[in-house]
Amino acid sequence: MTYRDDLRLNLRPSLEGDPRAIERLLATFRPLVARYCRARLGGTGSSYAAADRVAQEACLAVLSALPGYQSQSRSFLGFVYEIAARTVSGAPRDRPDHPLDALPPTQREVVILRTLVGLSTEETAEAMGMSPAGVRLAQHKALRVLRTTMS
Repeated sequence: MTYRDDLRLNLRPSLEGDPRAIERLLATFRPLVARYCRARLGGTGSSYAAADRVAQEACLAVLSALPGYQSQSRSFLGFVYEIAARTVSGAPRDRPDHPLDALPPTQREVVILRTLVGLSTEETAEAMGMSPAGVRLAQHKALRVLRTTMS
């Protein structure tokens, strides 16, 4: 079973207040949020403690906002991404400048979601409210810039 199946199975009961479903829902999206926060904020040495604290804060924000989630307006993955991105944008960064920082925000987010978080093209499109073709184009442009920057 994929995490998308887990989301689909547990979302409705979570919205209805089922504590076990909420726990399973959190267990499903928390690793994605943690990878996203680690990618955006980095770590110090081998520790990602600050990024993990921000991930925890983002997960709590998702759970707090869960009763107001409307599936018609946005996918749940997009809902989680929006909250995580907002939480990260207000957090201090532990890492020095990174080549990804040179990318325009949309391209940076696409690269992070595709390569570091591990989302598919379709999942990234869903999370960011883009078309899959738009995701592929943004990723192509970003990788071209990164190749030039790093060579």
